[in-house]
Amino acid sequence: MGNNNSTVVFVIAMVLLAALAVGVQFFRTRRSPLGRVLRIFSNVKYDEKFCQDFNYSRSIGKFRTGAWEKTKEKVGFLPEDLRAELARLFGIIADVNDRIEAAIHLKSNGYLAGIDVSKLQDPLAACREQLQKWISANMHNPEYLPKRRSLFRW
Repeated sequence: MGNNNSTVVFVIAMVLLAALAVGVQFFRTRRSPLGRVLRIFSNVKYDEKFCQDFNYSRSIGKFRTGAWEKTKEKVGFLPEDLRAELARLFGIIADVNDRIEAAIHLKSNGYLAGIDVSKLQDPLAACREQLQKWISANMHNPEYLPKRRSLFRW
């Protein structure tokens, strides 16, 4: 009976250590340069899909800008033209989000109908393509990958 208990404790400890290792790797990847670009790319892809599926009702959501807001000062390694295009795109998206927020607050379908999301389709597609090219070109670049840490150096 005691042998079974120690086996169960050992298995639980191993599962917890594996989960901890995955969690540490996840957070390390998010903080790496490649992880920052992947989060921005994910937001751009979501926004592109949201733009295509946009409907003019009050139960609408908003475009995602969080990854750009958090990392715009930390992506200096991206080409200047890509950063400028992303800044312009997310500036337009912030304006559209403000209008959506105002329409929701005013509970006005008329105000919501005045929002033109079609102007976002081309910049979203262009940014997605540029980010995709950058990611595929730098996926294995050690400069942008998460740094490997030893057990005693965090």
